[in-house]
Amino acid sequence: MLGIGMGELFIVLLVALLVFGPERLPDLARSAGRALARFNKTFEDIQREMNEGMKEVTRAAQVNVPRLDQLLDEPEKEIGRNGAGAQPAGGEAYVSAGEGQDEREDFSA
Repeated sequence: MLGIGMGELFIVLLVALLVFGPERLPDLARSAGRALARFNKTFEDIQREMNEGMKEVTRAAQVNVPRLDQLLDEPEKEIGRNGAGAQPAGGEAYVSAGEGQDEREDFSA
């Protein structure tokens, strides 16, 4: 428990008894217990909300993966319809002029 042994715990309780007295010590222990319980409940609520959010994200991703695959396939289908060597609109394309130089040629007829 937090690296505290029985001897250290006994000393802490003895000091608390001397500082707060026997009348206030039970009330302080009760208040500390309630605060710890409230902290644990808040932590569990946050953890549950995070898990629910992750489940929603996972579900949304699973639903959208087929749609994403379909969207990624559309450019390949578009290339297939236009032909493998389709030229850009306007009929211009870059061709290699040798030695790493590119020149623009007009392929429109």
